[in-house]
Amino acid sequence: EVANFTQPQEELLRLREDTTPSGGVVDPLSMEYHDVSPFIYSINNPIRFIDPDGNQVWDMTTDKAHKSALAKFANTEQGKAFLAQYAKAGDVIGGVRFDADGKYSHQNVAFYSHSMRNKGETWHYLRTKQTRKGLPLTQVTGSTVRENQGELENLSFSVYLKTGMDVNNSLETIGHESFIHVEKTTKDVESGVKDLKNGKFGSGDEKFANFGRFMQGLQGDESDHKLAVNGKVTNMEEFVDALDQVFGGTMFRNMFEDWKKNPNKH
Repeated sequence: EVANFTQPQEELLRLREDTTPSGGVVDPLSMEYHDVSPFIYSINNPIRFIDPDGNQVWDMTTDKAHKSALAKFANTEQGKAFLAQYAKAGDVIGGVRFDADGKYSHQNVAFYSHSMRNKGETWHYLRTKQTRKGLPLTQVTGSTVRENQGELENLSFSVYLKTGMDVNNSLETIGHESFIHVEKTTKDVESGVKDLKNGKFGSGDEKFANFGRFMQGLQGDESDHKLAVNGKVTNMEEFVDALDQVFGGTMFRNMFEDWKKNPNKH
């Protein structure tokens, strides 16, 4: 299927206004994607990507090493367990089929290949009534929180992988972004929403403003790396050791320990 982009004026309006109907796109989830290119979800290649059938974990990678690494990730115990949390029943990710909706299947995770990124980078979004494709968490305000009560866990994650990395580096990076950033942010917000309901963010408009600041602080949260450096991200620790058991040697453990010495380089 190839999208019909014969209405450039309508498409331009759609990029500017999230509530504009998208009559020129065949993908029913097109309004959910970030504006990464004129073709939205297809990253400048509309023929490559077929309608995703409602999948909530999307492989948007174009780099062969990234695709191979994602398949290897999905076939590890830790990787499969991570993806199962976000997958919808029937999703096939990295060659692995998931038969049930995951606990966080209402959230979106997309993996992208990108030449202008660091080794790995994850951007966090909140899908709101006003911005279905996602509002960066850094832009969440008290008003956003007040107007989207009951939907504050509708997160969306864009995981960027640097093109040109080999499979092993790509595999370690996918694990890093998934376990240290995506999964932790999901659980931080889940816990935060419970605290909001229990009055721990205050009352009245104050609680909305405080929760908005809490959400803003999750993008680039230094505690993510601090926990990992201190060996507290159990899934990542187990992941690198499992990879070394499969491939032999200590390459992945060494890679992760080297990163711990300079966590700002990732």
